[in-house]
Order: sequence, then structure tokens, then C-alpha cells
Amino acid sequence: VLVSWRRRPGPALATQRRQIANTVQVVRLALEWTVTRAELVTAATTDLLTGLANRAQLDARIAADRSSLAGVLFCDLDDFKQVNDRYGHLVGDRILREAARRMAAAVRPTDLLVRLGGDEFAIWCPDISSTLDAEQVADRMIAVLDVPIEIDGHQHRIGCSVGVAVVAAGDALHGHSDRLLAAADHALYRAKAAGKGRWAPAYDLTLPLPFPPGAD
Repeated sequence: VLVSWRRRPGPALATQRRQIANTVQVVRLALEWTVTRAELVTAATTDLLTGLANRAQLDARIAADRSSLAGVLFCDLDDFKQVNDRYGHLVGDRILREAARRMAAAVRPTDLLVRLGGDEFAIWCPDISSTLDAEQVADRMIAVLDVPIEIDGHQHRIGCSVGVAVVAAGDALHGHSDRLLAAADHALYRAKAAGKGRWAPAYDLTLPLPFPPGAD
């Protein structure tokens, strides 16, 4: 609201009208800058395909987290590549959006669901009371993606495997997203090697991994 007044009654002078117009223009520019800045922040921290958070937002959340115990889940759609190759990227994108919708409905309100890229997702679970909390989230991810995804009347069975890493506030790796994701990714590949559609725990995070993530 812009309020303008003068000591003497009568119409505003030309100089006063110009001052009002200039003030309105400054306010308009400030509002446009605020909207543009918000859009840029959203674009920088959001996955455009699914509307989920992206890796940048995950890194920031993990770095700033102060949970006494937290978990990171690395999720991968088991048979997405075959479906994507056979039916094309348009169908693949619709499957990814539906998978993201289901996963978002299955996480806790405090969790952060992230699309890392392709058919890979991650979940940051802060303030868990025990490893069981993170494992239950993993169970729900597997359950919601075990149900076929229907696209144009065709049922696509995708499935999901999950690697689970849990970190305490006193651990050296607390706040280090790269290392935590690497541990969860390693566990994910062990889950796939065991038959897919399941989760596997990460190794003790205080110890070096016996081989690089993905080398199973």
C-alpha cells in the first residue's frame, strides 16, 4: 500500500505525481526481483522432472543436520532400464514421476526425498530413534514400488532395491554427504546382488569400505 498526502488541499503537482510513479516502479522492480530470486532458488534445488529435491538440497541438509542419529537411504529402481529402453523415454519419464509420487507419500514428514538422477533416489532420515526407523522407511519404499505402474493400459513391474546407512552425531562421517551416499550405494549393490527388491545395511561407517561403491 502506497500512501501519499500533501499539506494543502487540491490535486497533486506534476513533481509529486512523478515521485509516486517512481516509487511504484521501484516497488514493482523489488517484487519482480523477489519472485525471480525465488524461482532461481527453486530451479537450483529441485529436480525438474519429478519436482523432488535434488542433490544440492540433499548436500545442504546433511551438512546442516544436527540429529543425534540419522539415516541415508540410496534407492534404485530395479528393472527401469529395460522398460525405458523398450518403451522409450516418454514412458520412462512417466514411470519416474509416478515412482517419485509413491515414494513421497511413503516417507516420514521430516524426511527429505531426493532424485539423484536417472532412476536413482536418496532419502535423508533425520532424528531417528534407532536403525529400525530407517529400515522401516526402506521397507515402505520397496512395498510401494512392488505394485506395478500402469501407463496407457500397460502394467510395468519396476521394483526397488535400497541401501541403508545410519550415522550418529559423534561419527567422523556425520555431515559428509559424499561418504554417506557411497556407503549406502555400496549396500544397495549388495541388495541387488542378493536378488533385488530388498534392502541391505551399510558397513560400519567408521571403517573404510572393502571396495568402491558399485564394485559388487
